[in-house]
Amino acid sequence: MNCLDDLGEQVGTERWFEMDGGGKVQFRPVPIAEYRRIQKKTTKQKVDFKKVEGQPARLPYEEVDQDLATRLFWDYAIVSWDEFSFCHPETKEMVICTPETCTADNKFILINLSKKFVTFANESMKTLDEDEKACDADEKKTLSNGLNGQTSTNQE
Repeated sequence: MNCLDDLGEQVGTERWFEMDGGGKVQFRPVPIAEYRRIQKKTTKQKVDFKKVEGQPARLPYEEVDQDLATRLFWDYAIVSWDEFSFCHPETKEMVICTPETCTADNKFILINLSKKFVTFANESMKTLDEDEKACDADEKKTLSNGLNGQTSTNQE
């Protein structure tokens, strides 16, 4: 019997990525359950009442807070960072990036204001996703080979 043990938050899927010019950032994949949690927090159901062809009509729609969705996504995906810095846009002070300064606000600043950082983050997440898919494929192949080997043993 197959026991699915991948429920909940996956431990050990975080990975460090080195930035060009120095520094490193630790990312983790964002599971579907987290996407749904973000969507629930950032999407509101709204209704407009208008006349359509002279008749009153109820027109439901969704309103999404994209800034909050972006903030929550990257706050989850970026686990930690180290060994680089940036100038805070409001205080003009240098922020030395250490695990202690890896806050939701600082993540949001870099994602929104640094083209270099957002490109690096997107590429890192894509690599993480591809690695996860490759790992899943290897796992399926291993299971398939194990089952084939088991089947042939049972037939003998």
